[in-house]
Amino acid sequence: MPPPGHAADNRCDAAMVAVLRAQSPASRLSTLDGMWRSARAFVMAGIRAQHPDWADERVARETARRMAGSRSEAR
Repeated sequence: MPPPGHAADNRCDAAMVAVLRAQSPASRLSTLDGMWRSARAFVMAGIRAQHPDWADERVARETARRMAGSRSEAR
């Protein structure tokens, strides 16, 4: 975790930062993994709602593109 006062503190909810700081490194990693998986599921569900005709592989590619922060359009 960044030290208190780090720039990341300004981008995160203060309560969440406190919770993560109180956890062991292994527990913190587990928490963040769960958060990542939840975010991925939400993004994937949104893509499926927007593009119900897309095959699973295309949905997975678009999910990965969006999660990576790419600004280019899907093909």
